[in-house]
Order: sequence, then structure tokens, then C-alpha cells
Amino acid sequence: MGFFSDLKEDLSQAVNELMPEEDLNQGDVAETKEQPVKNMPETTEKVQTEQPTDATKDNAALEEMLKNLDSIEILQANAEEKPVEEAEETPEQSAEEAALDLDHVLQNDMTVGSVLEQEHREENKGAEKRMDVKTASDENAIITAGMVITGDVSSEGSMDLVGTINGNIDILGKLNITGYINGNSKAAEIFAEGAKINGEIMSEGSVKIGASTVVIGNITATSAAIAGAVKGDIDVQGPVILDSSAIVMGNIKSKSVQINNGAVIEGMCSQCYAEVSPTSFFDDYKPEKKKKRGGHGLTIVMLLMGVVILIAIILVAGKASGLIGSNNDTDKKTEASDTSESDDDGMVTVPNLVGKTEDEAKNITKDMKLGIQPMGEEASNQAKGTISSQDIPKGSKVEQYTTIKYYISKGAQQITIPDVDGQTGVDAQQTLEDMGLTVEIQKEYSELNDDGTPVTDPGYAVSTTPTAGNSVSAGDSVTLLVSRGVDYGDSVEVPSVVGMTKNDAVTTFGKFLNVEVKEEKSTEVAEGEVISQEPEAGNWEDPDNVNVVITVSTGDQEPSAQSDSADTAASSDAPAQTADNSAAATAGEVWKCTQTLNTPSGYSGGPVRLELIQNVNGTPTASVVLEDQVIQFPYDLDITGAPGISEGTLYLSEQISGTYQELGNYSITFAKAE
Repeated sequence: MGFFSDLKEDLSQAVNELMPEEDLNQGDVAETKEQPVKNMPETTEKVQTEQPTDATKDNAALEEMLKNLDSIEILQANAEEKPVEEAEETPEQSAEEAALDLDHVLQNDMTVGSVLEQEHREENKGAEKRMDVKTASDENAIITAGMVITGDVSSEGSMDLVGTINGNIDILGKLNITGYINGNSKAAEIFAEGAKINGEIMSEGSVKIGASTVVIGNITATSAAIAGAVKGDIDVQGPVILDSSAIVMGNIKSKSVQINNGAVIEGMCSQCYAEVSPTSFFDDYKPEKKKKRGGHGLTIVMLLMGVVILIAIILVAGKASGLIGSNNDTDKKTEASDTSESDDDGMVTVPNLVGKTEDEAKNITKDMKLGIQPMGEEASNQAKGTISSQDIPKGSKVEQYTTIKYYISKGAQQITIPDVDGQTGVDAQQTLEDMGLTVEIQKEYSELNDDGTPVTDPGYAVSTTPTAGNSVSAGDSVTLLVSRGVDYGDSVEVPSVVGMTKNDAVTTFGKFLNVEVKEEKSTEVAEGEVISQEPEAGNWEDPDNVNVVITVSTGDQEPSAQSDSADTAASSDAPAQTADNSAAATAGEVWKCTQTLNTPSGYSGGPVRLELIQNVNGTPTASVVLEDQVIQFPYDLDITGAPGISEGTLYLSEQISGTYQELGNYSITFAKAE
């Protein structure tokens, strides 16, 4: 390279010396020498157009030598395998600087100046095109927690989103999300951990969805790793990895997919971007029977058609002459046809399996093309070892091959009576009823301490019969003794309970025998609080004979059909509070809910808690169905409720950052398990 470079510089200097000295600036010439020689032939040619005619031949010869040197230099550069980008960038910059120098030298020559100016414009256009390709800057924007932005956001750098953006995001760098987005997101790379995203995700690179992230929208990228919940389609040109905690409700298009054990997909997976064509593997297995058989197959088909036509003619002639079939036979065939059409619908009536043994149930369902599946054992009044309940009620219409789930009775459940000392009468009654016992309330005045105060305050539980620690069967009756406090005779002052909760109000009236609770719709008083009372507070009444009525607000909801209930602490002679519940409990009935829960909105795959609320004897009763468990949706419920209570509300909460957050509630129904 050194020899050719020196030679080109000498030739370039010779060309410059042919130009008039008064038009040549020495500083410009020195600068021109430093430019690459690639563009010098064109420049020299333009300058020569203004030179005297006697120097034309010499200039042409020098120009030809420069061109040859350019070719030699290019070949040598290719032999040294220099990067193409460097070889292109250097000539472009040199051509521009060289053109500027020559323009200064020939500033009085308008023709050459115009040509050079045109070259400048063309080169500037190429530079502008190269500038259109934007790259991400080193800037990093941070949207902190608590910050809420409403509107679209764009940046030429990266972004860490901890807060909330209600709008679209378009950035050139990386997008890290631990907050909330209500809009589409576009970035070079997108990583989400503990985020909630409601919108499309578009990445020119990879996308990572962490285990605690929920995305409602489609995902487009070159690769993706999913460990959270995605409700939308995934379109990835490269690989997709689904971790064991991943939940995807949508279709997946990718080059390859890895599904770890435990991942849930509700959709189709297609490796449409794979380099291998699956159909090519089966090209060698295409049947060639048609080619081999040729006309023989056609001959056989024609013969068969002839036989069929002949049989049809014989049947028609036989029926017309009365030799084949009769009207009665036709009617029987029509009935059989109707029956087969009913069977062809694929619907089967579910039989009653309760009380049957497992072998009997298998024989019954086998002929009906139904399946059965045991779910475990439960306490029941059915004989031990027989089926106590089934999830699909008898008489229901189901498709063939439907599976009926059932429980086996382990006999009447034995219950140990708990110690209710220290509980209010209302809470003690609820505890016993939740265990499947029938509770009868008996009120008595309390024994007194030496100072004349009651041993047990009015409205609080004293004891049970049978006493705590004894075992009884489910449905058995238990007597709960509730204190009336000190006996002050036939005239006591009526307390004020307006504004209290229902349970507190009933406890406050513990000295009174007859207390009735009613419900009433009210938009002014909070649900569950007392609206009014009879008699009024401050009156003096006989606690043995006066009828106390407490009216409780149901909020903006209409009162339930069982809104009126007697005091849970009524006397032993008072009737049962809810006939259906008491009768069902006495009979040892089991009421179950077997509905199916779909995936709740916002669920990210964490542990859940299911809590059931039922209105038993006018009192909301809460019980935890399950807690700290990870379940798969759709989830089949199997809940035993209060006997005789046909409805309830199920609250679903997910554990997020150590605390449970409610995701939704469901109205569910219960039916007697026969």
C-alpha cells in the first residue's frame, strides 16, 4: 500500500501543478493531498475542461494512470479483507472534503462549481438516509411508584416503570415493568415482574413475563419466556419457554416451544416458524394404490353398483306384491327409527346412585355409557360403604360418556362438643351449628358472686348439654344454656341498641326472653346495623313477657325470604328459628355445591383462599373452604354447606405479597345430596 499511495500523491501533485498558480491556494492543496485518491479522477477531469488545449493530452494520461492506481488499490484492499463498512465510509468523507477544496480553488469557474454542488447534494441525501436509522440512547427514564401518567409516552432511551401509565408506550431501549400499564407497549426488550398489563406487547427482541405478572393482550417478539398469566395470542419468530407457573389463554405461534410440567395452556401451539417442514417427512408414504389398480378398481365398483341396484329392484317388487314386509312391520321399523334418533342425540338421563354400592353403580352406568369417579369419603346418614352423594343430580340430561363424581358414606360423623365458655350466646350457637348440630337455646338467670354481680354476664353462654368433650353424631340436638344475668324482677329498663350490629343487639337483650329480629331495606343505615327497636329505649318492661323486636338494615338489597327470625337465645319452649335448616340438620341431610369456577380476572397463579358466606337463621355465617393452596382453573367445587340452606356467596382471594386480595365473589347454590 505504501508504494501506491506515494505514487498517487506524486501524480496528484503533478495534476495540480498544471493549474494556474494564481488560482491555487497552497493551504488547500496540502489539504487536498490528504484526501483519498478515489474521487480524484473525476475532479481532475472537471478541472481539465478549463485548461488550455495544449495540456489536454498530458492531463488525460495522468487521469488514466490515476484510474489504474485506483483499481490496483481496491484489489489490494480486498485482498487484505478489510471491513466493507470502513471501505465505504472513508471514500464518502474524502469525496466531500475534496469537493470542498476544489470548489474553493475554482470559485470563479461557475461550470465546475455547479457540477461539484450537485455532487454535494447527492452525497448529503445519502447521509440523511443513514441518519434515519435511530439507535437507543443511554438515557433511562424512571416512573416511580405512586406516579400516574395519563397519555402516550415515548423515549429514545430505556425505561423502568414502577408506577402507572394509562396510555401507549413506545421506546427504543429496554422496558422494565413492575407497575401497571393500560395501553400498548413497544420496546427493544420488555421484562415484566409483578406487573399488571392491559394491552399489546411488541418487542424487537425478547419478552420475559415473570411469575407474578398478569398480561391481557397479545405478545409479539423474537423470543419469549413466560412464567406468569397471559390472556392473548403469542406470536414469536424464535423460541418460547413456558415455566411451570405459566398460564396462557390463547394460541402460540413460534419456531419452537418448551412447556415445563405444571404449565397450563388453553389454546393451540403451532411451530409455523420452524425451519423443518413436517409434511416433508411423509412424502415417501403417499399411497400409490390408484396407479397400481388402474381399471380393475373401476370394474369392481361398477359390479357392486349393479348388485345394489338389482337388490333394490327385488325389494321394491316384493313389497309391492306383499311378499316382503307388511304394514305392521313398517310401523315397528318407524318406531325403532324414532328411538334410534333419540339415542343418536347422545343425551342420557342420569340415574340415582345414592344408596348404591360401587359395584352396583358400575353396572348401572356401564350400560348407559356413563363413567363414574370416586372423590373420597364423607359423613352421611347413608349406610357405611354406600354412595352418599353425586355431583350430577338424578334426572339430569347429559351427553354420553359423561363422568359422574360421587362420595362414599363413612356413616354418621362423630362430633366432639367444644367448650363455648366465654362466647356470646350468638357466637356459641353458630359454632355448634357449623359443626352440623341442632341447637336448642335455654335462658336462665346466672349465679351471683359474693359482691352480687353475675358469674356470667347476660347474653353469654354458660354451658352445653351434653357437656364439652362428649361425642355426638352429626344432626344430634344440643342444649345451649345462656345467662340472663341478675334477676331484677318484673321491671327492668329497656336498653338502646339502635346503631349496633345485629349480634351485639341480641346479646345486649340477653336478659329478655322473647327477642325477634327483622330485616328492612335502608339506604341510610349501613347493612347489618339496627335501624329501630321496640319497645323504645328507657321504658321499663317485664323481661319475661315483653316482645322485643329489632329491625336490622339490609342496605340497598331487598330483605331475604327468611328475613324474620326469632332471637337465637329464645327459651327452650320457643320454636326452631328456621324450619328448613333445623329439619334438614335433624334428618342428617348433607347439602353440597358442585359448581365449576372459571379463571377469575387478574389471577396470577398464586395461593388462593375460598370463603363461604351463608345466611343461617338470619345470621351471616362464614367458613373457610380452603386456604394457602394453588388450584387449577376451571376448578370444580365440592363444598358442604349448612343443612337446608340452598344458596350462599363464595369469596375468592389471592395471596399477593404476603396478603390476600379479593379477586371476586360468586353466587353459588346448594342441593341436598341424595
